[in-house]
Amino acid sequence: MGDEKKKYIVVFAYTKEAGGYEGVVVWTRFSSKEDFEKWYTEDLKKRQRVIAEGVTAERAVELVKQTPRSCRIAAALQEATDRTSGEVNEGIFQMKLRTMLMAEIL
Repeated sequence: MGDEKKKYIVVFAYTKEAGGYEGVVVWTRFSSKEDFEKWYTEDLKKRQRVIAEGVTAERAVELVKQTPRSCRIAAALQEATDRTSGEVNEGIFQMKLRTMLMAEIL
């Protein structure tokens, strides 16, 4: 189903359960409120809390832009950290930081 048929937008913030992503705000489209409610399981509720439902794409972007920089940095660090060894891949971390900065500019 294309985005043109997905009219119901929901904005989420990751919770502490999401590790380094805690506080990062994201949004997604659903075809209806009912489809969203089917998708939003108890397991997802532990990792993502709803900030807004049924908003415009413009409002969703405004909310995403309110994600604190510290939350984006923590998410980038989590992405760059090897889960087994705990070592940070500096190249990946720098790439994620550059992506984060570009997103803030746009």
